[in-house]
Amino acid sequence: MVVQRHGHPRAGKSGYVFEPVVVAEGLVGRYLVAGESIHHRSGVKDDIRPVNLELWTKPQPSGVRVSDAIEWAHAILDL
Repeated sequence: MVVQRHGHPRAGKSGYVFEPVVVAEGLVGRYLVAGESIHHRSGVKDDIRPVNLELWTKPQPSGVRVSDAIEWAHAILDL
């Protein structure tokens, strides 16, 4: 399901954004950033209850220094 949100960073030319994204952004109090996505715990994509949504982020690529990975993790937590 999509909702119209002109000016939203993830809106295409038509101004539509996936509704689970909008719900999750309301929960975290900000727009999602690049690399973040919404996972449906139950696997049911039209179940957009907050309890069913998890914010996921792509992990740091392999082959990074531990200090860089820690810095990246702190940046994600600070969001």
